[in-house]
Amino acid sequence: MTFHELAHYCAAKCIGLECESFTLSPFGAHLQLKNKIVNSFAEELILYGVGPAFNAILSIVGIILKIPILYNINTALFILNVL
Repeated sequence: MTFHELAHYCAAKCIGLECESFTLSPFGAHLQLKNKIVNSFAEELILYGVGPAFNAILSIVGIILKIPILYNINTALFILNVL
């Protein structure tokens, strides 16, 4: 979850949004944005799509490196976020 939220954080910074807080806990991470207004549908798609996309990339890395837990966790996170 931490890498998922970090991906959202990087995307938010790239499109000019400010981060109010980024909290790490034993259950994952949470990103709170100050200004949630995006200028276009493309920016909104980037902001919300980058987290699941990063989970998909980590799933592929898990397959390539033969690390089943990396694949399983990120595949589950990808599916839950896309739903």
